[in-house]
Amino acid sequence: MTVLPRVRGDSGFNGFFDVRDPQALFKKMRYDYERMMAEPLNVFPAWDFFVTANHLIDWIWPSAGSAQHREERRWEAIPHICEHLANGAKHFIVNREHKAVAQIERTEGAFNAAAFDASVFDAARLLITLDPKQAGALGVEQITAADLARRVLIYWGRRIGQDAFGAPRS
Repeated sequence: MTVLPRVRGDSGFNGFFDVRDPQALFKKMRYDYERMMAEPLNVFPAWDFFVTANHLIDWIWPSAGSAQHREERRWEAIPHICEHLANGAKHFIVNREHKAVAQIERTEGAFNAAAFDASVFDAARLLITLDPKQAGALGVEQITAADLARRVLIYWGRRIGQDAFGAPRS
């Protein structure tokens, strides 16, 4: 068993079974993304993905306090949006002001999502409407959960030196 180094405030509980470092947590995000692609209308994989993505900052900089993590999430659109989605998912009602996501909804669409590409046809999808500032940063006002998840993987893959959809970079 590998024992990770302790940091200030560490109580000795590190990770969750084999998920013990940022790279393993990123691998879990890729797994959740694949689940989203397999079941695009299932909110459970989307929930898992965005909650995990939000906490990657905590794993990359474990010795930073929660106030510092909150600031780091506000510097760029992707972590800020993930924070808003994750807090809404985990806490049911976000009682702290967030300005990243204006609305989330499941759209029904005219076409069956299993048979038609939602990017081409009016198919059912999980849709996220962004706050104007975040929309400007991403260049879209509305984005599907799957499309946002793809951007999140690319963003974090670049930050931690991992290929967003495959093996670690050398």
